[in-house]
Amino acid sequence: MSATTVFAYLTTKCNAKCSFCFLSREYSPDLFLKPKELEAWLELLRPLPVVLLGGEPTLLAMPNSKPSLMEYVQVARSFNCRVTLETNGLLLALEKDLMSPLYGALDNVSISLEYVQPSRNIAVGRWPKDIMQDLFTIAADHHNVSFTSVYLYENLGDILTLAEWSLIHDKPYLVKCDKAMGQSDKPDETREAVNMLYRYLYMLLKSYG
Repeated sequence: MSATTVFAYLTTKCNAKCSFCFLSREYSPDLFLKPKELEAWLELLRPLPVVLLGGEPTLLAMPNSKPSLMEYVQVARSFNCRVTLETNGLLLALEKDLMSPLYGALDNVSISLEYVQPSRNIAVGRWPKDIMQDLFTIAADHHNVSFTSVYLYENLGDILTLAEWSLIHDKPYLVKCDKAMGQSDKPDETREAVNMLYRYLYMLLKSYG
């Protein structure tokens, strides 16, 4: 079996406190992948696509951040790699001017979003305020911005809402089913929940032809 994608966890720092995130539970908040370390991996694995994630990688796009997010992008580009950024979207909405260069520098920006209800995102510590409409606008305005979600059982309705929005706007949409991120420890329950997700997504796809 060969590798197909390089997932580079740039930092464990984050501006959200998502209960299902393994990084927030298992690692200290001040670890960084050095640009030289990414370069060493890509020497072995190029030209595989690279996904930059965290923690929250856009924190490295803030002024005076060392290392800076663009350093990692430049390293990946030097190996002719396609580059995707996975983000919780908070700084995309709150720091629009600072984040605007990212859209032109990256092949894809993937906004990780588990809930569409603002109150739910605020309650779980993901957002300090409602930024849902900002994120929909950002995704609609940029051809390379889309959504991704972790399936947590309780957010099936949210996933279907995001899937429908993505279909309407001709956007890719990735749903992750990962038991380590909050799913049931009972295999039968996990299997049935995933099957239910597939059935609903299939019906949604069929309804749009």
